[in-house]
Amino acid sequence: ANDKTTTVGSSESHSVAGNRNVATAQVYTKNTAGGETYSVGTRNVKVAANKSIVAGAETIVIGGARIFSVGGEQGIEAATLVRCVGGAKTELPIGGEARKVKGSNITVIGGALLQAASNSGVSVAGMNNEAVAGPKVVSCTNYGVDVTGVMTESYGARLVKGAGVDHIGKGAINIDNSGAATLSGANVVFKASGQITIKAGGCTITLTPGSVEVDANFESSGAASNSSGEKYG
Repeated sequence: ANDKTTTVGSSESHSVAGNRNVATAQVYTKNTAGGETYSVGTRNVKVAANKSIVAGAETIVIGGARIFSVGGEQGIEAATLVRCVGGAKTELPIGGEARKVKGSNITVIGGALLQAASNSGVSVAGMNNEAVAGPKVVSCTNYGVDVTGVMTESYGARLVKGAGVDHIGKGAINIDNSGAATLSGANVVFKASGQITIKAGGCTITLTPGSVEVDANFESSGAASNSSGEKYG
């Protein structure tokens, strides 16, 4: 009936062969100074109010699905963050969602990744690697990803919807979609100081600060004209 607070000064390890259910009527807070490791079959967390995790390093391995339902805000702060989920991962915080990782952030999902929140922000100081075998679907008013290191993402399909969609990568960025990819928002901006390359089928579009180059077969049902230079190869 009262509040529950867990403080771990060193390492903590959990191993659950079956399901693990956590239900909190109000605030859920966990503070781990050292490392934390989870290994479970299916994990379901339901929090009526806010959920906050502060950890030195967090590693989660789940053979089945991972589902979060949070009535308020959800926040995670860690030195490194590793998550491996064999099934689907669903995050449904009614309020905002914030994730701050000082080192590497690695996420591997065997099924679909579903996120819905008023605002969702991810800040990674190191490498960010996200691999989703199924579709990644994000529905947020504002969705932002800021990565200082190399950002690598691969999805079965990708759908991101929001009034503001912002990806900032200070290092190299590689996004691979085996299926369809859709980004929808009031303002969607792709910005690079050097070069942006878009490949689809047999067409390649390369954009630099001073040029736009299209490498593809050209077909026109009517008259066509070109007022600048052209190159055929």
